[in-house]
Amino acid sequence: MAARVVILGAGHGGLRCANALAPRLARRGAVTVVARENYFLYYPFLRDLVAGAADLTEVAFPLREVLDPRVRLVVGDLARVDAQGREARVRLPDGEERALRYDHLVIALGSSTAYHGVPGARESAVAFKSVDDALALRLRVLDALESEESGGRLSPDVVVAGGSYAGLEVAGALHDLLRRAHRVYGPALRARPPVIHVVEGERRLLGGMPDPIPEYVQALLRRRGDDVALGERVAAVEPGGARLQGGRLIPAAATVWVAGVEASPAVNALPFQRGKEGRLRVDPMLRVEEGVWALGDCADARVGGKEAPMTAQHAEAEAESVASNLVRALLGRPLLPYHHRTRGLIVPLGEGLGVAQVGRDRALLGRSAGLLWRAFHLSRLPGASRKARYVAGWMTGAPRQRALIRAPAFTFRASSRPPS
Repeated sequence: MAARVVILGAGHGGLRCANALAPRLARRGAVTVVARENYFLYYPFLRDLVAGAADLTEVAFPLREVLDPRVRLVVGDLARVDAQGREARVRLPDGEERALRYDHLVIALGSSTAYHGVPGARESAVAFKSVDDALALRLRVLDALESEESGGRLSPDVVVAGGSYAGLEVAGALHDLLRRAHRVYGPALRARPPVIHVVEGERRLLGGMPDPIPEYVQALLRRRGDDVALGERVAAVEPGGARLQGGRLIPAAATVWVAGVEASPAVNALPFQRGKEGRLRVDPMLRVEEGVWALGDCADARVGGKEAPMTAQHAEAEAESVASNLVRALLGRPLLPYHHRTRGLIVPLGEGLGVAQVGRDRALLGRSAGLLWRAFHLSRLPGASRKARYVAGWMTGAPRQRALIRAPAFTFRASSRPPS
């Protein structure tokens, strides 16, 4: 009998797993992907949406175009999983439920923002996980700039809660947006340039990266006139700013919350054991239990006894491992433990600059790291036409033309459903 594989989630890990399984199961099984939306978000370019360096078609791609044509796509919300009956029930956009029977279930539901119980954070801060988040952040900044231009009181400053990879990525995107804004809002900005406040609870930025990367990033931010608050945490978020633990109030157009993630609510509803931050417990082969696998941010995966980084790079490597082991299980062959050596990390910092960790301890700083980031992610965009459009837009200066557009037609609502 053909094996039925159901994959929950279509992010970096879910997409990679589906496309890896489809050709291997062409004659012995069927692959179905369940996704809340009908598009794949290329998360590394989300920062370009804030900066105005990309439009929606360059960061979100129709799933049916990037999935192997042998994969079936079901768009809807996961309602529940019956582990005993090996059935996943999906609530379709029209409200009807569809039952999907499976022999193997792959859970790749990603993560959601963790607010750690900070007052006002969930209600007033902007997360950085979706297209809507990126556009909401940019629109808040542009509203504040319009207010400043007209003599209003709304501060155009931005607080970034978290000085890790995502926080500095956002700070760099905001710097690019504000740098372009000088051409339009010059007089007001010259009188009082907006400040990006990066708040990090540890004593250094990018604590997991080797020297001299943290020192370079801190010096760059301060040279730009930004504020770096180390050993501080945001204690409360208000509509008009953020208050730090030390009592300092920072008026701001937006507080961007990138201070941690946790398992998504959809994972919490599954009938399987969970570990750290609500993620699913898995064995070294990434199995939750017989016939059930987990990967990406929702899996508490380990490499050499250490927690696997929650990055797209590891999600895709875990997806390949799950696909390989799933086929091995169908063929009755021994399973192999997950192993992946991080190829490196690159953080874009704006103005074409960046920092990169290559291998264990080699560091790249400045423009070379920025070019490496751009080239690497351009190479991974699905489709030659998309690559060509992105490069053409970048080279012709289209990002500068898009940067300050805030017309309603430029906004994007992926769904009227609340986030999971």
